[in-house]
Amino acid sequence: GGITGTSNTSQDQYCECVPARRTGATAHARVTGSPLPSSKEHPVHAVLSPVTPLTPSPAGSVLEPLDGSAARRLTLWQDAAGAAAEQSRSGGRVYELEQVQRCAPSGVPAVASLTEFDGPRDAAQVHADRQAAQRIWTAVSSVPGVLGAVVLRAPDGAMAIVALAESEQALTSSVRTLLSTPLLPGEDPALLAGPDHAVDCRLTGAELVDLLRTAVPA
Repeated sequence: GGITGTSNTSQDQYCECVPARRTGATAHARVTGSPLPSSKEHPVHAVLSPVTPLTPSPAGSVLEPLDGSAARRLTLWQDAAGAAAEQSRSGGRVYELEQVQRCAPSGVPAVASLTEFDGPRDAAQVHADRQAAQRIWTAVSSVPGVLGAVVLRAPDGAMAIVALAESEQALTSSVRTLLSTPLLPGEDPALLAGPDHAVDCRLTGAELVDLLRTAVPA
C-alpha cells in the first residue's frame, strides 16, 4: 500500500498517539451520539467485513481497493455483543480499536491504505508491532498529506492498520519514507516481517474521518 497526489500540508506537521479508549468520537452501535468508553474494561470494538449486495449497510466507512478487489467496510461498536452480531450478519472479523494515530494539521481524507498482519501473533510480536508503530509514525508525520491511522487488534494478535491520507501520492510517499527508516535500538528484525495483505483504497463514509478528527489526546 502507498499514498499519492500533491498537498499543501505543512512540512512541520506532527503525529500524536491517541489510545483508542480516550476518544471523543462516537461509535455506531451502534450507539450514535454517545462518547466512546473511557476505560480499559470497556474497549471499542471494530468489525472489518466484506461489502456485498447481501450485506448492505449505510453505516461505517467503506474501503474500495484501487486494484479492483473486493471492498471492505469498517464499523465501530461500543459493546462486544453488537460487534459479534455484526460479525455474524456480515461475515466480518472483530477487532479491538488499539490506537488512533493522529497527524496535525488535519486535512480531508480521500484515500486509505489497509495493511493486515495475520494471526496468531504472540506477545513478543505484538510488542514489536507497537515499537515499530512509534518509529514509523514519527517518520511519516513529515510527509505532506498523511493524516493519521487507526490500529486494530484481534484476539489472536492479528493486526490491521488503516492509514488515512489526502491523496494516493501521500500514501506512496509515506511507504517510501517508512522503508528508509532505520530500526530503533532493541527492535528485532526477526519480529518485523512484512504484512500479509496491503492495498490502497478509496475512502467513503464518515466514521473513520470522525474518529480521527475527534480523538482526544491522552
